Amino acid sequence: MEFVAGIYGMRAADAGPLLSVWVDSGVRVFEVETGEAMEKTAIIQAFTGVVPTDPPASGRSWDGFSDSLWEGLHQLEETRVAIVLRGECWVNQSHGDVQTALDVLQDVVMLLKDEKAAVGRPTSVCVLLLGGG
Repeated sequence: MEFVAGIYGMRAADAGPLLSVWVDSGVRVFEVETGEAMEKTAIIQAFTGVVPTDPPASGRSWDGFSDSLWEGLHQLEETRVAIVLRGECWVNQSHGDVQTALDVLQDVVMLLKDEKAAVGRPTSVCVLLLGGG
């Protein structure tokens, strides 16, 4: 799989070699393990422990999380970033806060790759949803 901005599902067993290739080519990779978390505060806290947010996200608001995630990723030196989400909740009929988190991620991906929104310095973000063996 080529590195392309967007959100994609993938079997966890297939991710290791791909991530190694991406890291070797200069992609910054963040791996987020949410465990069984399916509610807003726990999901956001799982992200903020791994992925840069600015200001640090508190978990109270999806809008605040979106803004701080965008800014945290935009400030990175790398212009290609992968966020790996581990857990079946990300690949099995998302609903509730999991679906809202995916919507937030989609917005951040789209805005960061937009030249104008990113103030002339776009960042390509690829989100991998890992599930299954």
